[in-house]
Amino acid sequence: MDRKDVDFFKELNQIYQEQAAEMQKALFDFVSKYSEDGSISYQEALQRLKGTDLSDYQANAQKYREQAEKDPELLKRLNEQYASAQASRLESLQLDMLFRMGVARGIIADKFDSYLQKMALMGYKKAMGGRSGTINAPALKELVKTPFNGYNYSQQLWGNTDNLIKDLKKVLKSGFVRGDHPRTMARNLAQKYKVANSRAETLIRTDGTMIVNRAAIQRYKDAGLKYYRILVHLDNRTTEICKKIHAEDKRYLIDEMQAGVNAPPFHFNCRSGVIPDEEELNGDVKVYDHDFEKLRDDLANLWDDISKGSLPYKSIERGLAESYTIGQLPSVKGTEELLKRVQVTGKNLAKILEKHGTEFPLEQMLLLQELVTGPDYVADNSDHHNNSVLLYKKVPERLKYLMEAALIQKDDGNYIIHYHKIKKQKLNKLKREQKILYSKDDM
Repeated sequence: MDRKDVDFFKELNQIYQEQAAEMQKALFDFVSKYSEDGSISYQEALQRLKGTDLSDYQANAQKYREQAEKDPELLKRLNEQYASAQASRLESLQLDMLFRMGVARGIIADKFDSYLQKMALMGYKKAMGGRSGTINAPALKELVKTPFNGYNYSQQLWGNTDNLIKDLKKVLKSGFVRGDHPRTMARNLAQKYKVANSRAETLIRTDGTMIVNRAAIQRYKDAGLKYYRILVHLDNRTTEICKKIHAEDKRYLIDEMQAGVNAPPFHFNCRSGVIPDEEELNGDVKVYDHDFEKLRDDLANLWDDISKGSLPYKSIERGLAESYTIGQLPSVKGTEELLKRVQVTGKNLAKILEKHGTEFPLEQMLLLQELVTGPDYVADNSDHHNNSVLLYKKVPERLKYLMEAALIQKDDGNYIIHYHKIKKQKLNKLKREQKILYSKDDM
């Protein structure tokens, strides 16, 4: 769980605890009102309301229905409860209980909606190594409303609420039938709220997983990809369903993606996720992202201040996008094991520019794309970093200089790039040390 989950579960727990406390108080008030010895029988609880009690019940029913006009599902349940009631003491208590739970469900639903929207955005941004591109906001909003197993989150929350109300009614009925002490009944009521809280958490985890994965799939689709794979979290809690998925190790068509069938979640509390198909990523698939033209424009807007050394890191970062596609590495010696599509974050570029932006003009900064897509030399960098190479590009009309980039592939699919200008002596040194893996001159 990340911070969003912890905070949301804390809010959820507080709502259920408050509801439990209110229900317990309502029970104690009910027993105190209709009992002289601190206990009440089931027959006494079923007695018809009279006089002021009946008037209050009717007034409350009307008030609740008016307040529920914006919530059709709650209004429907209130009408059903009132229409089938015999206006008994117990039914008055149950009507109050239903209204309180309906209002609480609405609060939870609003928080759940906000949570799922954040999860969708997070899933979209993190897909393909955190490269967000242009956010497809309408698609993400639609994802949150899309049903899972035939029900969207709002309907599932109502199902959880209906189950809780049934459980509470059973506690009240059996407690009055047995003649339980109100404190015993109050404890039993609180336990039912805990069960409902746990069910809601399961629903949140499962729907959260579904939304994150659907958002990732939407991101892949927006990027022009056709396939995805399933990444199973393997440990002693992995279910047989997910173990089987892992063993199959299949790739799936994005257009045929269906949660619960060929994409997570496959069960409640499922922890499996979707990832892009690496073969497709390393192939010649066009990804519509912040491309190099966008970087060129952003750098042009900042370069006067960068070249003077007057722009601090944070200001540079604010002027850049979250990530950029630099280009695709050629399949030459030294790049075989690396992800071919080179993505870099705005934060990484801001660090480069803060440190080296005064050392070369904009044209030489923009050689970064040619350096990545068509390096003049590739050198071994394994002494310093795993999954890393050194790339070099000759500087036009500056025969003694080259642009150097150390590419370090991260686990999330992004690259860290160290980019600066060097003298040709370093390249000669690498040649003497037999570190050069590829040279365009030899082709």
